[in-house]
Amino acid sequence: MTPHLANEKIVLDQARAGDSAAFEVLIGPYHHRLYRRALKIMRNEQDAEDVVQDAEMKAYCRLDRFQGGSRFYTWVTRIVINEALMKLRKRSSNRETESLEPLLTGKQQVKIHRTSSPDEQPERYYDGVELRSILSGALAVLSPSLSAPFLLCFLEGYSLREIAALLGLSVPAIKSRLHRARRILSRRLSSMLPRRYPPPRSAA
Repeated sequence: MTPHLANEKIVLDQARAGDSAAFEVLIGPYHHRLYRRALKIMRNEQDAEDVVQDAEMKAYCRLDRFQGGSRFYTWVTRIVINEALMKLRKRSSNRETESLEPLLTGKQQVKIHRTSSPDEQPERYYDGVELRSILSGALAVLSPSLSAPFLLCFLEGYSLREIAALLGLSVPAIKSRLHRARRILSRRLSSMLPRRYPPPRSAA
């Protein structure tokens, strides 16, 4: 059960007034649970610590935006999840994209070559850089509600049940969002890829 301060509203008002010690009192009971939530997403202790640290700093700076429509813990948890997903997106931009390419482009198969240096096979290197840039731009058009399950599923390998638990949604809702994300990305990529990477011609 999530801990809860009996005088949370009073402490919250003090923190809103700029009392950093009050914020420490406010966030303290939730810190471990926030870390565990971040760790479930990041699967790396150092990354989880960074996520929680950044999220708690943002929560402190944005306390004036918290209107009390939900519990403070719920509000901060959303910030932690958003921070974690942003970190995953940055991490994924440096990752090979072979696993995404067939999924997003459908019948249009684009070969992404593995080379890490422009001095080694420069044409292949820049082809890979361009394709990663295209995929990154395509992902950016997704709303947070669609990009979150997509990143967790196709880039991090979470199961539908795990994603539903992390995002507080049902499995059918996750399936629906993944379907919408794939449809949007396929349209986006089909308008971007043919200019440089036309589909292969059928054999005569």
